[in-house]
Amino acid sequence: MGTTIVADIWLDFGIIGIIVVFCFFGLFVRKLDLLMYTDSVLTILTYIVIGVFLARSFSLGRNSLLMMFRDVSFAYLISIISLFLINSRKNKIIK
Repeated sequence: MGTTIVADIWLDFGIIGIIVVFCFFGLFVRKLDLLMYTDSVLTILTYIVIGVFLARSFSLGRNSLLMMFRDVSFAYLISIISLFLINSRKNKIIK
């Protein structure tokens, strides 16, 4: 079971909403694609967004966009907590 993104957006915003949302979504995904292949240093949030969107790209048509952003926020929270714990452990070892 599941709904499609297009049906959700069409029910909420109509045909104009579909055009606008997917144009912005396409620009967003293109920006992620360009960021993946640059030599610049990326933030941990950017890596998480790229990873989640790549991992969930096959199920994107049957899921909601908010599900993907929920996964991004959950992974970011876990990463921040992990980095905090690792840094606090390093500080204990040094002292």
